[in-house]
Amino acid sequence: MRYLFLSLLFIYHSLSAQNYNSCVKSSNFHIVVLGSSTAAGAGPSSQDSSWVNRYRKHIQTINIQNQVSNLGVGGTTTYNIMPDWYTSPTGKPSRDSTKNISEAIRLGADAIIVNMPSNDAARGYTALEQMNNFQLLKAVADSFNIKIWVCTTQPRNGFNSIRQQIQLDTRDSIIAFFGINSIEFWSGFANATNGIDTLYDSGDGVHMNDTAHGILCKRVINKLIPNELSDTLSYIDISVKEILFHQSSCGDSLDKISIIVSNIGQTSSAPISVNFELKNLISSTFIRSNQNISLGISSCSSDTLLFSINSYRGGTFEIRAFIDSIDVNPNNDSSTIYSLTRIGHPDISITDDYYCPNDSAFLTAISLIGDTIVWYDSLNAISPIHIGSTYSFLPNNLSSTFFAQAVSGPLHFKEIFDLIQSTGINWNGYMLDMIANDSIILDSITIPINTPGNPKVITYYRYGSHKGSENMAQNWTYWGIDSSIIINSGDLAHLNYPELRLTPNDTLAIYLHLQNQNSSLSYKWMSSANIRSDSKLSVYSGTGVSHTFGTTYYPRNFSGKIHYHHGFNPKGDCQSARIAVNATENQAYLDLGNDTILNGKDSLYLNLPNSFKHPIWSNGDTSRQILVNVSNFGIGLHLISVIALDSIGCENRDTILVQLNLTLGLSEHKTTSLHIKPNPSNGLVYIDKEIKNGTPIQVFDQYGRLIKNEVITNQQLDLRGFPKGIYFLVILLNQQSRKVTLLIQ
Repeated sequence: MRYLFLSLLFIYHSLSAQNYNSCVKSSNFHIVVLGSSTAAGAGPSSQDSSWVNRYRKHIQTINIQNQVSNLGVGGTTTYNIMPDWYTSPTGKPSRDSTKNISEAIRLGADAIIVNMPSNDAARGYTALEQMNNFQLLKAVADSFNIKIWVCTTQPRNGFNSIRQQIQLDTRDSIIAFFGINSIEFWSGFANATNGIDTLYDSGDGVHMNDTAHGILCKRVINKLIPNELSDTLSYIDISVKEILFHQSSCGDSLDKISIIVSNIGQTSSAPISVNFELKNLISSTFIRSNQNISLGISSCSSDTLLFSINSYRGGTFEIRAFIDSIDVNPNNDSSTIYSLTRIGHPDISITDDYYCPNDSAFLTAISLIGDTIVWYDSLNAISPIHIGSTYSFLPNNLSSTFFAQAVSGPLHFKEIFDLIQSTGINWNGYMLDMIANDSIILDSITIPINTPGNPKVITYYRYGSHKGSENMAQNWTYWGIDSSIIINSGDLAHLNYPELRLTPNDTLAIYLHLQNQNSSLSYKWMSSANIRSDSKLSVYSGTGVSHTFGTTYYPRNFSGKIHYHHGFNPKGDCQSARIAVNATENQAYLDLGNDTILNGKDSLYLNLPNSFKHPIWSNGDTSRQILVNVSNFGIGLHLISVIALDSIGCENRDTILVQLNLTLGLSEHKTTSLHIKPNPSNGLVYIDKEIKNGTPIQVFDQYGRLIKNEVITNQQLDLRGFPKGIYFLVILLNQQSRKVTLLIQ
């Protein structure tokens, strides 16, 4: 059985998370960031893209209880983050007790990250001054048993040689003093003049952009700070830490399930028995299997065991794992029950075809309702040759093989342009422009709504920019109304409207507002307009609009998701295997036997072979057998034919030439070939010279009917007035029948 939805509750973490020891995942910790504008999030297009917020999301994938507090403030120097008891030298900034190391201690920091890029150098504070401050911070952190990491300085445009040297000296001093507890924020970002490389510049020459912040975050992640913060228990504690599902939405005959068993206590060398249980909720089948970790697990380490299930046909499964081991805490020896749903691969059944000569072949494949059949001309072909259950074609050889595949889901590529960002404005109207970079079809929109309940969202559109039409309702086309259940302010509403098609360079404007004028949706205030793009679509900063078509506020940034599809994807969501389907030409052959001569009272029975049916003889008879003799056909030369259907309904035919004589004098009569040219012909043919002019010649059509008695003149026979087709020419010469088949075209 197959299902049309997918629910994956657990997936693999990022690769870097796999480098954390087992104790990390069983601990929760609090990291506090001290710093200036880079830590505060200046530079990226949204706060979500800043390195601190990215790092917070990463840390919480390990344990949702983990915290990252950001005390970064633009303009901060090393003097501002000194402890509460510190008195700054004359002329130097005072410490800020709400953003300094003392505040980090009050917040219960397990670790502190210091990110001071360039403000000290900008004010002329020497590398020695800065290092004195950094060393004091470390001493304070050490006294409270708090781990501390210090980021190097960062490149900055506009510095003179003195300030550039301060930056470089401070960078080198941080690396030298803090060693593995330093975090490199300089390398790769600087250009040849020690300014910011344009690839990473946010535009002001001071702050880094989204791309750079992504790299900064990776460098912090790679320090594996949580490994330094985790506590190891004083006793052995073996647990089933995680069950991980490989990302196989369609399912697989060998669908891999990873069971991670961890030791968050002291080293154990005792064998560990790991049990895996699987229940198929549809078939109610239950499977249990077992594997052993024979050598135990060392402290803060994990072992991963792979189990396989057959989910190829899809289904909903409940999965549980538990261990048999000797440890102090049995409460974590069994996992929770995990739920897994696979869509499943579609089934396909095929029908080969035997086709009639010179006719079309019809191949058929079927699957469940809603699936699509895609045809290929080879097993590994990339591009299909036909879409649909039946593939018909005119064969050009005796046997043709094609491959059919059943596909579930739409035959296009689905995309989601995620533009979710922190919002600051809750208002009841928003307009935005989008420009297509390729041919796409807009499917739906997801937006945050500030008002809980069941708000209805009314949407309009127009081709062209919204600018200039903000207050002109007549310039807009009603798109639709949709609603969603909003539990908490800021929850996302998925809005479905009719599809809108965009071709390259089309501009589409959209206007969204809530039906209730007292409700509000959410978007972001911007000091200047910007453009956000993916490979197919660009979205421009838009305009806040009072309900409805009222006062405008520009620029504002859309927060939400745009769902669209494009192109042709013959693989859909899930596919069956490609199955060979054969078309074979039917080789049935109808044969009445050799031409013959019957003398006197001789008779001949012409029989239709058993593999044929529905005969029509040239004399109009429809029996399976006819009697040929003088009484039935009369004296003379007779071309007798039959048309009949073979086992698959192909029409077959044959003819036989029978000479019926009254006397026995023609017993030695033979039938030989008559030679003519050209053949095929336009109707004018030339006869062998040995056949004298004036010799009678008979012409029969393909049904055996005599249609012309003629005599040969000038060694020619003129049939140019006859329709195109097959004819039989027969003469009787010196007690020999001569015949030939002629094609007139």
